[in-house]
Amino acid sequence: MGRFIKESWLMIFVSVLSGLAVAGVYRLEKPRIERNELEYLNRAVLAVVPGGQNVEPVDLGDLGTVYKVLDASGQFVGWGITGQGAGFQGIIKVVVGLDPKAQTITGMTVVEQSETPGLGSNITQDHWRSQFAGKAASDPLEVVKGAPSRPYHIHAITAATISSKAVVSIVNNELARVRQRLAREAGL
Repeated sequence: MGRFIKESWLMIFVSVLSGLAVAGVYRLEKPRIERNELEYLNRAVLAVVPGGQNVEPVDLGDLGTVYKVLDASGQFVGWGITGQGAGFQGIIKVVVGLDPKAQTITGMTVVEQSETPGLGSNITQDHWRSQFAGKAASDPLEVVKGAPSRPYHIHAITAATISSKAVVSIVNNELARVRQRLAREAGL
């Protein structure tokens, strides 16, 4: 019994020491992690707003942060908004681009997802995401299983309708939440 207690204390000591080491490394690396996350977000915003070169965060108070996108000369070319929601297997995070008047979607990209590989994960594919560009931001988008017959239709991914609907729901919710305020912020 004495040997068991000695070995248990050794395991507890090693566990505590390991936990402190991991916490210390995380604390040291946290600024770098945050910097990398911000760079990734900025690249995603620039990818969904054509002509964008620079991103400026804009705090809308209770509506959160949106991103004003400028071209190389400093001209305002659009907005980037972020959103997240539940997918089939986990949280899906997206970035949506809008024109300066917040009337037209300029692009959409998925920045985080854990959907089924080869099925729901196809929400990250260009051929599916490209359906969003050019859609009116004022009309709620709708997922359809057949060929889109209306301007607001998004063709569902075969065998991944839940993931398709989740992304469209996230986009619709974020547009409804901030679109009118963005148009006012732009002064247009």
